[in-house]
Formats: sequence, C-alpha cells, structure tokens
Amino acid sequence: MNILFTLLLLISFFAIIYYIVKRFLTRKKDPELYSKLKNRVWYALVIFIISIIGGVSTATPVTKSTSESPKQHVSKTTSTKENKNVIAFKKVLDSKPNMEEFFNKFYAVRPASDQSKIFDNLIYKAEITWSGTVIDPMSTRIAVIESSKFDNKNWNDVSTTDNVSYVVFVKGVKNSKSFKMGDKVKFTGTIESRGSAGSSKTNWDVQSSKISLN
Repeated sequence: MNILFTLLLLISFFAIIYYIVKRFLTRKKDPELYSKLKNRVWYALVIFIISIIGGVSTATPVTKSTSESPKQHVSKTTSTKENKNVIAFKKVLDSKPNMEEFFNKFYAVRPASDQSKIFDNLIYKAEITWSGTVIDPMSTRIAVIESSKFDNKNWNDVSTTDNVSYVVFVKGVKNSKSFKMGDKVKFTGTIESRGSAGSSKTNWDVQSSKISLN
C-alpha cells in the first residue's frame, strides 16, 4: 500500500474514534459543538474509505512465485580415452624407430585421418635421430631420403614421384656444401612438419641440431 494512503488511513481512523468520543462527551454540554463534530466524523469516515480504496488500487500486485530451477543441460558424455592409433604409435616412438620403420608404421595407420592426430599429439616437436641418404644439399638445408628409397635422383626428380613422402628436409644446416648426393648421414633434430603418402604427397621437415656423415 502507498505510504500516503497508509498515513491517511491511520489518521482518519483515529480521527473517527476521537470525534465519536468527543461528540459523545459534548452531546449535552455543547449542542453546537456536538453538531459540528457529527460533520467531522463523516469527513473522517469519507477520508478513511478513500484511503482504503486508494491503498488497494496502488498496492503492488503480488505475483505468484514461479521460480524454475535452471534447466540442467545434460552434456553428451564424450570419451576421454585417447585414440587407439595414438596409443599404439606412442609405443612405436618409445622403441626409437629408425627412419624406415618410422615411415612404414606411420603411413600404415588407418584411417589415414588418424595420422594427423598422431602428429599433433606425439610427433610435432618430437626429437629424433635418424640416418638416411643425401639426395640434394642446398644452401641451409639438405634433402635426405630414407635409404631404401634412394635411386640416384636429386630432389627435383624425386619431388614428382611417390618417394617424396620419404624425404626429410634437414633444416638449419650451416655446412650443407660439405655433403653430396649419395652420402650416408646421421642427423638429430625436432620434427616441424609431416609428410603425406596420400593423394597429395609431401615431404617432412626437421629442424636440425646436428648432422654428420654416418
């Protein structure tokens, strides 16, 4: 109820009682005042009624509480288990495979889409030590192929064949000109990008920390 109407209601209520009592006491003593008090009782009663009506009309409607508990979104349970191919390939890496074993195991992974998962989770930035055969020494990198795939072809020739998937660019080499095609080399580094034996065949990249004749 509005504060104003509440005050009017209280004042008029007590005024009615006061005037009724006062009127009763002055009924015989002062007829003129008795008559005036009668009118005041009616005025107070009118104000009292108006206060009730006004207070009810301005009262804040009480709304039924319809508080709903928040919808509980039941998320679909997703398996936290690692991909089985990722788990299996971790064992391959733990065995320290040579270049040939690594490529054969990696390209044999099926479905082929899991090769990306293996690379992202296990191979990227992994440190390796491999041996292979130089096919093309360049300015600051050397193209090295897995030795069983070497057939006396340089990078330009190999890049158009399926064997490009077995080539590693050993990068960051300062003494690349001291190597020549056919040299057996051993190199250590971190894998930066992966090759592919799929429809789009690509080579591997390794950032080298060391390379030497094997």
